[in-house]
Amino acid sequence: MAQIEMQTTATNTASKTNLPRRFVARLIASSILSAAGLLSFALTGPIMCRIAAIDPALEAFYLSLVAGWFWSLAWMWSLTFQVRSRR
Repeated sequence: MAQIEMQTTATNTASKTNLPRRFVARLIASSILSAAGLLSFALTGPIMCRIAAIDPALEAFYLSLVAGWFWSLAWMWSLTFQVRSRR
C-alpha cells in the first residue's frame, strides 16, 4: 500500500513539473503560428482580394480559409491556456 502511495506522489510531482514545459511549448508554437498566419495574410491578402473580386467562388473559398485559420488559432490558444490553468 505504501508503495502505491509513493508511486502516486512521484507521478503527481512529475506531472506538475511537466505542465510548465508543456505550457511554454504550446505558447511558443501558438505564437509562431499566429505570427506566420498574420504575415501570410498581410502578404497575400491584397492579391487575394483582387482575385476574389473576379470570381465570387474564390472569395468564398478565401473567406472560409480565413475563418478556418481563426478557428484553429482559437482552439490552439484555448488548449494552451487550459494547460496553464491546470497548474
